[in-house]
Amino acid sequence: MADPLFLCPVCSASLRRVFDKKVLNKYIVDYFECPGCGLVKTEDPYWLSEAYSSAIADLDTGLVQRNIQMTELAAHVISGNFDPSGVFLDFAGGYGLFVRLMRDKGFDFYWMDRYCTNLFARFFSHSEARGSYDLITAFELFEHLNDPLTQIRDITNFSGTILFTTHIRPNAISDVEEWWYLVPETGQHVTFYSLNALESLAEKLGMKLYSDGRNTHILSVRDDLVVFAESQTSTPNLLKRVASRLGRRLLEPTERHKNIGQSLVWLDHEKIKQSLRERGDTDEC
Repeated sequence: MADPLFLCPVCSASLRRVFDKKVLNKYIVDYFECPGCGLVKTEDPYWLSEAYSSAIADLDTGLVQRNIQMTELAAHVISGNFDPSGVFLDFAGGYGLFVRLMRDKGFDFYWMDRYCTNLFARFFSHSEARGSYDLITAFELFEHLNDPLTQIRDITNFSGTILFTTHIRPNAISDVEEWWYLVPETGQHVTFYSLNALESLAEKLGMKLYSDGRNTHILSVRDDLVVFAESQTSTPNLLKRVASRLGRRLLEPTERHKNIGQSLVWLDHEKIKQSLRERGDTDEC
């Protein structure tokens, strides 16, 4: 019988080892690929308690920028598909900045995060007395989930629709190995998705996947969302791709972010990464 640690947590195919990385600048960790759905994940992440000694990673220089951009995206999705006077939840909401910004826009948003302190939306935390929400947002969460099928199923207990962001893995495994999104220095990103993996996840959950094919996605029990336009593809398992430009403006290591005078987000990210590496090398001496 196969070791369950080496089975894909989405489609249950046997995982194969593809490379290793130095996580938290100290642990040599194996990464595995699923030949079935294309998911990539680390070995069982025994280092997570250490990785989450600080809930928000030092390398997340894009946190404020991302929250501001995501308010535009969420407002657009809600206004086009839900009653704007409904009730919404930001799952794994960090410091509560996004909830505060959405409430500033007039949306009745609430905060939930088991690992982080609510600084900006202290009187608007999730209450167990509330049964469900019209929509859940979960930005930059899925890559943190070691058992995504089980953990996302738990999230769907709060709502039948999840608006989320996570970057789709490069096609070539050699490109995945050098991918900036792995950020092994923080140890918090452990699972990485292909479109096939997200589609398989949706199927297992009995939901529909809407995706821009890049970094912005929706899982929903609804099949009538109108923010997204149908793409033309010969793939029988048809996905939907985002029509709005709002979903394309997330933190990525593009030339736009590298140029001083426009944004220091990516330069700061690289500077902190180097500092963490140097600190790790010093700790080992």
